This record gives sequence, C-alpha cells and structure tokens, in this order.
Amino acid sequence: MYRKEGSKLVIPKFVGFEEFGKPKKEIDMNGKPMKIEFKGSPREYQIPIVKQCLKHIKEKGGGLISLGCGMGKTFIALYLAHLLKGKTLVIVHKTFLQNQWIERIQEFTNAKVGVIRQSKVDIEGKDIVIGMLQSVAMRDYDSSIFSEFKTVIIDEAHHCPAKVFSQALFKIGSKYTISLSATPTRQDGLTKILYWFMGDMMYKLARKPCKHVYVKRFTYESDDKLFIEKRRWINGKIRPDRVKMITNVCELNSRNSFIFKLMKVLANQKDRKNLILSERRKHLETMKKLLDNHIEKCVKEEIWEEDEVTTGSYMGGMKEAALEDSANKDFIFATEQMAEEGLDIPDLNCIIMTTSKKNIEQAVGRIMRKQLKDGDIPPLIIDISDNLSTLKNDGNKRREYYAKNKYRIDTYNVLNDKVLSMHDYIIKTYGEDMLDEMSSYEEHGTDLSKLLYVDPMKDIDNDDDELELSESEDDSDSYGFD
Repeated sequence: MYRKEGSKLVIPKFVGFEEFGKPKKEIDMNGKPMKIEFKGSPREYQIPIVKQCLKHIKEKGGGLISLGCGMGKTFIALYLAHLLKGKTLVIVHKTFLQNQWIERIQEFTNAKVGVIRQSKVDIEGKDIVIGMLQSVAMRDYDSSIFSEFKTVIIDEAHHCPAKVFSQALFKIGSKYTISLSATPTRQDGLTKILYWFMGDMMYKLARKPCKHVYVKRFTYESDDKLFIEKRRWINGKIRPDRVKMITNVCELNSRNSFIFKLMKVLANQKDRKNLILSERRKHLETMKKLLDNHIEKCVKEEIWEEDEVTTGSYMGGMKEAALEDSANKDFIFATEQMAEEGLDIPDLNCIIMTTSKKNIEQAVGRIMRKQLKDGDIPPLIIDISDNLSTLKNDGNKRREYYAKNKYRIDTYNVLNDKVLSMHDYIIKTYGEDMLDEMSSYEEHGTDLSKLLYVDPMKDIDNDDDELELSESEDDSDSYGFD
C-alpha cells in the first residue's frame, strides 16, 4: 500500500511512524480551529474510554475504537472531536449513516454541519463535515479541501481496506484520526491495512454475555427438489455453490410458508418488535407480502384493528423519510447489510435470520440495545439453519457463538413447513427401530405459539449485563480531560 508522487513514496502514516519514527519535519496539519458547545456528558463507563483515547490520540496521532452495538461510539467520537478543538471530517459509506451522524451532531452540539458528496462540497464556515467514502475515494477533489481538517473520524472503518475505498485514505491526511468499528477483523486478511492507516487499537469495549437472550434454532429440511446440494468449479476445485443454494432456499414455498407461520405467532405476542433479515431483497419482498396479505385479511375479519400490526422495509436506496417510517413498524424487513451497519432502533427485541450467515455479532446486537427491566420480554433470536453442507456449517458456527455468550438455546427440527416432534424426527432420521434405544429423548411438541413463547423478565439483576472493559483500561481516579 503505497503511492508514487514524483521521486517520493507515499505510505500509510502509521506504517511510517512504526518503521521510521516521528518525522524530523512535519507538514502543518492543524487545519482550522473548531469552537462548539457540547450538550451532555459521557456516561460513567465512557469516561475512562474518552480519557485513554484522548491521551493516545495526542501522543500517537490516532487509533481505533472498537465498541459493540449501542455502546455510544458516535457520542464518544464527537466528544473527542470537541476536545481536540479542530474542524472535523466524518467519513461514512452509506446515506443513512450520513443522516444519522447529522442527527447526532445536532443532538449533542451546536456545530454547523457540511457535506462532501459527489459534486457537492459544502465546507465553508462549517465545523463538522460528513464525507461519503465513495466520493472521496473516486472523485478528484482539490487537495486543499482536506487540509482544513484537524481531525478525521472514520465510521465503520473495516470497509476502508477494500481496494477502491482505500484510495480515500491517501487523500484525507490529518493531524488526528479516530476510527470506529464494532468488528475490525476482516475475513479477507486485509485487517493489517486498517491499522497501517488508522493506528493501533485505542480501546475495546464488550458486554458480558447476557443470560437473558433466548435462541430458537430450527434445523430445516425439505423434500422439494430445490432443497439440494449444489456444487460448481471454484478456484480449481469442485466446491459447494453457496450462492445457488441460498437462491434456492429463498425460493422454497414450503420454507417461506414456515417463516410466515413464525411471523404470525410473533404478531400475536405483546410488545414484540421484529427484525426480519435476509441477504436477498426479493426474498424480503416475498415474506413482507405474505404478512401484509395476512394483516389485511385479519383487519377485514375484524380480528385486528387497522394499524394494530404494521410492516416496513429497511433496504438500500430508500429515502431517509421512508427508513424513519419503517423504524416505527412492528415488523421490519431488512437486508443484512443495512442491519449490520448503522441500524439504530432501540426497541427491537426479536430477530429472524432467514438466510445463512457465519458472522452475526453485529446483527444480533441490534436487538440488545435496550437495558431490560422487570416486565420486559427478553430478546429472542430465531435461527433457521438449512441442512445443506456449507449452510449447515454456518449454522454450527452461529450455535457456537450462542453457546459462548451463554444464550438459552432450544433446537427443533422442521420438515417443509412443519415442526417435527422428537418422536417423528427419530423415525424420519434413524428409523422406527431406534425409538426404544432413544427412549430418553425429551418431547417438545410442535405448537409454534408455545415454542416461541418466553416469560417476561422478573426479578432481573442488571449487574449481569454490565459492560465489561477490555484493552487499555485506565484505573485513574481522576476524570478530568486535558
């Protein structure tokens, strides 16, 4: 990762610091000053984070903050920018993240906000500017634009090492860099590029495993011809065709019928707010239509009142007003990408994962933003694990994650659109002759309304859900910021 400019080599800042030390001669990167008022104060657990990160930034020029969903990374980054007293650029890669940052800036400060996006360069007289990653990477803006910024905040920083997006990192040099990511480790091996450009991990914050989360795992099989192992030639070998298998399961009428049954049960559960995830937009549209038709039927038959059960979509390309409207619905049909990055709906408490995925930390975190109290219904994860090679392996990885976090896991078996009793599952899988040998099995029944029910919280001890601090803890008794 370097660029040639005449006789010079341009390398990532923090690689230079590591290999050659601080430069003997520094370009003035102080940018323009920023004097803004900040409304509110950090929470108690955020105070040592701010103090440690501020010290790290001033000594080393910046670094990465890794916080889980709902832990206040936007607030902390803005508070740090306020303390650093310089004009600030915030880099985001999605329109809805741009809008969320503008909302938070207006909520916590009196800063004047500008935008760098496509042909729009609105930075004159602005304190904080939101820049779209794609535009910064691919457009040839005048370099003087970026010299105005003393601090750069990079949201969802794990996207930046990608080939195209990384071009932006050479353009936005500043005195201080604050990078944010709940999941900084990349599966493609490019994590090191993150640290080359953005510095060391300054602080990492995680929650203790929450014992109040329930997981209902449904191991799915079908006798439909679409439910079959698909393989193709990939990188010199015959390998499972993951893309084709996901396409097929999304088109299975019996499988969608089962998901529809799950949604009907959830619609009758008091206070459930549901996130329906799929990696396929068409699949979401199919499921939403099934539920919308059912709602219309129930309203006509006077089973439900108008707007008693509501649905909305949360997908790329939607306007901000439409996304905000969807956020207030009882069922939100969202693409996995939208759910993982920036979806901020505190009342969510149930998630149905309808397509296979290994890494679910961010998606699951969306239903755990609210601290539970007596009378609340616990978070519920509904996991559909397809019994097809690589999709089955994904399901096993998710189960390991649930177990590691001490979630309460129940597993059931589904054939087509029906839950099998243990008695029927044993006959189907092992044959009737095995019933006696497996007589110790625990029968669970097949009524979805009972299987999906969990008792409201009672005598809850929130100490079990306290934040667990890790990486660079500061045990100082002083909370003053220099």
